[in-house]
Amino acid sequence: MLLEIAIGDAYRAGFEFSDREKVTRFNNLSAYHEHGLGIASGHYTDDTQMSLALAELIIDGEAWDKHTITRKFIDSFKRDQRLGYSKGFYAFLDSISSAKEFLAKIKPNSIADGAAVRLVPLGLFPKVEEVLNKTEVQVSITHNTPIGINSSQAVELASHYFYSKLSPKAQLGEFVLSHNDIE
Repeated sequence: MLLEIAIGDAYRAGFEFSDREKVTRFNNLSAYHEHGLGIASGHYTDDTQMSLALAELIIDGEAWDKHTITRKFIDSFKRDQRLGYSKGFYAFLDSISSAKEFLAKIKPNSIADGAAVRLVPLGLFPKVEEVLNKTEVQVSITHNTPIGINSSQAVELASHYFYSKLSPKAQLGEFVLSHNDIE
């Protein structure tokens, strides 16, 4: 799963922060392209890095709380600082030295897709309630808005649905809607 996340992220990176002409002209799955912020083609971004941090946390079995998740994000960033984060969030992470400082300074009101794209590994938890609860805790760190939480939970429900092989693909929408407050 992590390899597929990294491959998709590296491909998508060539079109993030790019003009519409580049996206429509080159986004045909034939090649990797350089990221709009200078990331070499074929290299993954912050989204994969944060997915790896969450996967490490799952493997380590540490407490699933804002402090521990944030510490994992910071540790992952500090050991492998890479482009792909928004300029503001990159500068923020670069200036932070602890989870306590991060949580005190972050403005968790983003409605962008950052939280949703980083948390696919959470779909591996065995129970829907656990997937939803862990997703909400993780998302609330940076995207503590109804759209941030609901959209991220929808992604995690899809991840859980396919990982757990619950039903045919065609029933995914029903499954997500039955467990999510999306309107």
